[in-house]
Amino acid sequence: MQQEIDLYFSKITTVFLNTYEGIIPKAVLERYPSKKRASHHYTSRLALLEALQNCGLNQFENYSDLGIVNHHHMEEAKNALVSLSHTNEFAMAAATYCEEIKSIGVDLENCSREIKPGIEKFFINEEDEIKSTLHLWCIKEAAFKAISPLYKDDKQLVLKDIAVKSNGDFKLLLEPAIDGHWKLASKEQMLFTHALILKNSQ
Repeated sequence: MQQEIDLYFSKITTVFLNTYEGIIPKAVLERYPSKKRASHHYTSRLALLEALQNCGLNQFENYSDLGIVNHHHMEEAKNALVSLSHTNEFAMAAATYCEEIKSIGVDLENCSREIKPGIEKFFINEEDEIKSTLHLWCIKEAAFKAISPLYKDDKQLVLKDIAVKSNGDFKLLLEPAIDGHWKLASKEQMLFTHALILKNSQ
């Protein structure tokens, strides 16, 4: 079973970029109150553009082509699932065109990030099996992004509603039929997670 899950993760194309320091288009700058936020947004979209092209979706050529629906899929290619994340130094974008995958999510954190004492009560629950608070945070952020487009209840979804197992699985406590798989890795000073939900899991 694990080999099968790993195969699905291998169908996700991921691109990492250093935060863009060049000239940011005026249209992007006008959308954000600070140049820093605009830079993070623009870098993640540049990474997404490259990820989509690496998936063979060559109709995406420019920033203006990147219409994302519900933080889930591309407006011009509904079967192209996407997810984005960034830190101050890096951006990460993932894309997949795999028919068996229903949703994906990613999160990127700096390995040196410290989770402030006391914040654990807002995202850790008794079913979580990961001891490292930073690892658990990174996993839950990615799982949250994968779950959010599929969640239809009126109650606001929060990280504490997600239970993370040490075997690479996660589930939504509010609706256990929504479950998926996670994979945590590191690269240089970055910690990152991919999360996916398969169509046959619901």
